Amino acid sequence: MSKRPLIIAVVVILAISIPLVFKLRMSEGYQPRSALNMDSEEFRDLKNQGKRASTMKNYNQAIAIYEAALKMRPDNAEIRNDLGYVYYEHALDQAGPNWPSWESDLSRRTSVEVIRELETALKLISSGYIRLTVDDKEYVRKVTENAQARGGQVYTTPWKEGADIHILVGTTKDYLMKARDSFMAAIDIKDAYAPAFQNLGSLWMKVGLRNIAVQNLERAYKLEPRNQELARYLKQLKEQPNLITTYVGSDD
Repeated sequence: MSKRPLIIAVVVILAISIPLVFKLRMSEGYQPRSALNMDSEEFRDLKNQGKRASTMKNYNQAIAIYEAALKMRPDNAEIRNDLGYVYYEHALDQAGPNWPSWESDLSRRTSVEVIRELETALKLISSGYIRLTVDDKEYVRKVTENAQARGGQVYTTPWKEGADIHILVGTTKDYLMKARDSFMAAIDIKDAYAPAFQNLGSLWMKVGLRNIAVQNLERAYKLEPRNQELARYLKQLKEQPNLITTYVGSDD
């Protein structure tokens, strides 16, 4: 029996199927290797530009560059983290040289005195971090509601009778919340990405939320056990319960 008809059939099938496969790949966004390499080179260039702008403290420029990079690769955890780091640094820059920007221990003060202190702080601090300590749960509620009504982002660290109240205001609040969202987005994309956990821990420590900060820093260390600097800082936190020094985050 001749094999010629079989060979002809195979040739015909290949002639039909190869163009079809190519067409499908193109419709799914397939690009030739050279095009992918060009995109990759442009993307790497944007990353480098962003890092340079961040190092030079040209924060708005760095933000614009990283946002352009994210249009190319919206699911890139590294760029999400780097953008968050720029927002974080920009927030601190907006707060000025003092952190907290305003701090008062209002223990044993009356409700009127507590609210008056809050109003003074909000009047004088247009952008920054206000930390108030009160020893009455009802005062905590009043301060929280008052600060939120004036646009502040409020976190509390409760203790037996009262709480430390952490209030972010102005552009410092805006940029820190964008930093938080960027770090969390990076983690959503890549749940084993240590730099984002490290930066999120640094942010929470900065606004006084020690417990959640330590949880994130420990997660970062678990993912990168060779990070000796972070190991030393975590050891300090355990040995000194009242330590409030903030661990410096990472844009890597």
